[in-house]
Amino acid sequence: MKILKNIAISAVVAAVAVSVTYAYFNSQVTKSNNALATGTLNLTVDSTNSYPWGISNFAPGDKSVWKKFVITNTGNLAGWLFISAEKTSGDDDLYNALYTEIRQDGKNGPLVYDGPLSTLNKGPYSLGGTTSTTRFQRIYLPETDEDQNNLQGKNVTFNVVFSLKQY
Repeated sequence: MKILKNIAISAVVAAVAVSVTYAYFNSQVTKSNNALATGTLNLTVDSTNSYPWGISNFAPGDKSVWKKFVITNTGNLAGWLFISAEKTSGDDDLYNALYTEIRQDGKNGPLVYDGPLSTLNKGPYSLGGTTSTTRFQRIYLPETDEDQNNLQGKNVTFNVVFSLKQY
C-alpha cells in the first residue's frame, strides 16, 4: 500500500511539474485611443406669430388664418417627423367637430393633411440633420346639413405635437 501511495504522489508531482514547465509563444497588439461619439436629434419649431391660436366667436363655415411654422432638425442625425394633435381640456364635441388643413411650403402648396383635428397623426416625413421644412396650418369648422347648436358657447384647448424619431 505504501508503494502505491508513493507511486500516486509521484504521478501527481510529475503532472504538476509538466504543466508548470509548459512553454508557448505569444504575441499581442493593442490599438489605442478608439473613440465613439453619438449624434443628435434636436427638433425646433419656429412659429413666431403663429402659435398658439386664440380664436373666439368661431362659427360653422369659419376658417382660421393660416399659421406658418418652420420645423428644423438642428441635430446631425436624420429622423422621421410626425405631427399630431391632442385635446388638453374643453368640450369633446367641439374638438371632434374641428378640422385642420396642413400644406407644405405655402398656403397653395402640396396638401399634407385635411381632416379632423382629433385624428391628426401625420408622418413620417423624412427630416435630415441640419435641415428645415415649412408647413402652413389652419383650423376650420365645416358646415354640415344638420344644425350644430350643440357646439354653441363651447370651448376647447389643444396642443399641436411635433415629434422627431431617429431612423
